[in-house]
Amino acid sequence: MNNRNTRRLASVALSAWPALALLIALPAPAAETPPQPKTYYPYGFYPPPAVNPWYPQPPAAAPAPAAAPATTSAAATTPAPAASAATPTPPPATAAPAATPPPAAQPAPPPRITAAPLSAPPAIALPNGLTRVESRLGPVLADAQGHTLYVSDLELSGVPACAGDCARLWPPYLMGPEARILPPFYPLPREDGARQWSWNGRPLYRWFGDAQPGDVTGDGVDGHWRAVLL
Repeated sequence: MNNRNTRRLASVALSAWPALALLIALPAPAAETPPQPKTYYPYGFYPPPAVNPWYPQPPAAAPAPAAAPATTSAAATTPAPAASAATPTPPPATAAPAATPPPAAQPAPPPRITAAPLSAPPAIALPNGLTRVESRLGPVLADAQGHTLYVSDLELSGVPACAGDCARLWPPYLMGPEARILPPFYPLPREDGARQWSWNGRPLYRWFGDAQPGDVTGDGVDGHWRAVLL
């Protein structure tokens, strides 16, 4: 009976040996970690590692050793010599820019001859045939129709010299038969025998370009014709 049981146990052990070997080969189950509490942070507001409980904390720094007491030397401390003031170094000399020659002087334009109107003495009495009219230059001497009368700077000798083509542009102002003389207005004889009015010894002329009474378009023509201002 005992032998029979022994044989049964041996056969059972042999049949269970592969399973036992498989169990021995399997790795031991890992130890279960206890559940950790969950901490939720809003997006973008995670705490830094220094205060995050899930990050390992660095070990505390060892306290610094106490400083040894300073010992004072009995010997007097010699003050350091004062640093001598550094002599300022002058800036390097730079070459002066080459002087630009002045531009050549341009010849001055010829002076423009402007005819300054001549003026007669104030409150002058006018003989018959001569009048006073207003113009852009002021009151001027005029003929009986109000046309301005002119004198020429080229006739200072008192002799009428404007004749021919000149007389067609500057008609001489002639005296009528009933004209009376009043200074400074006098008659001057012309080559053809006519008598021409003069002012202070200078022959008087009209200008063909004056169309209306008071026109003074002949003042300054050729640089020597001038209106007589009153």
